[in-house]
Amino acid sequence: MDYNLWHYYHLLDELRLFTAFEQRCLGTEIYASPGLANFNKPLATNPTAHASKMTEPFSAAIPVSTVVQPISPEQPVKQLPRSEKPQTTTPISKNPCRVTATHEVKMPLEERQQRMQEFATQASICKACNLHATRTQVVFGSGPVDAELVVVGEAPGYHEDIEGLPFVGEAGQLLTRMLEAIQIKREQVYICNTVKCRPPENRQPQPEETKACQIWLMRQFLLLSPLVILALGKFASVALTGREQSMSKYRAQQSPLSTYKYQGIPVVFSYHPSYLLRTPTAKKEAWKDLQLVQILLKKE
Repeated sequence: MDYNLWHYYHLLDELRLFTAFEQRCLGTEIYASPGLANFNKPLATNPTAHASKMTEPFSAAIPVSTVVQPISPEQPVKQLPRSEKPQTTTPISKNPCRVTATHEVKMPLEERQQRMQEFATQASICKACNLHATRTQVVFGSGPVDAELVVVGEAPGYHEDIEGLPFVGEAGQLLTRMLEAIQIKREQVYICNTVKCRPPENRQPQPEETKACQIWLMRQFLLLSPLVILALGKFASVALTGREQSMSKYRAQQSPLSTYKYQGIPVVFSYHPSYLLRTPTAKKEAWKDLQLVQILLKKE
């Protein structure tokens, strides 16, 4: 399907088609997320507190009056000609939005956990790039290997470098609230970064550093078989797609009916929590991305 035609259709009919599609899949429950009312609550005063201990909900910085409300399923919805319809995921159960696991790992769970630990041990002595000289330790990843959602970030920061766990600083606290906003506990998610070592002074990773770490991300996905990947930030998006473009372009090409796939796994692109901390107005767009993750994960 021609991209320009799809984009034109997406802009014109987003209000009616997208909300009607959501209601048919989820009813109105997605709009009742507890995060929607408390998006702007302050973070914990202690930035070193582990993100998994956060209890404050997250929601988009959107006045409730501006949230698009679902329309009746009986209301007619504009249909594209058959030749122009985007590809859809094979329906499963009662929810045609939910995706199926096309990237399956044929290995017992216990063995997958053991292999992941072996990869982490091997990565801990990696010297493939210059970051090994300045790191405190490698931040490989955390979470269950059978998680339905995998979050991929960019690179560890100061607190992650100290603790050896991804997303434990202020950005990690915000990530925890983002997940809670769509009824997902952090402990249910596998979280990792594109680059496993902290760049000095939290600078952006260099291309050669990202390339050197690509092997570890690939090895992680040999053992992971999620239903959805949430890519946070431009560097994670580039690492998964192999092409460089702005976050707005990545996000403009995703919808419940059409998403980029990494090894057969749907990818939802969104802004990094660090960016959201610097630019609170972008939370409105991040909320849409979280809703898309919820749609794709919804079982019934």
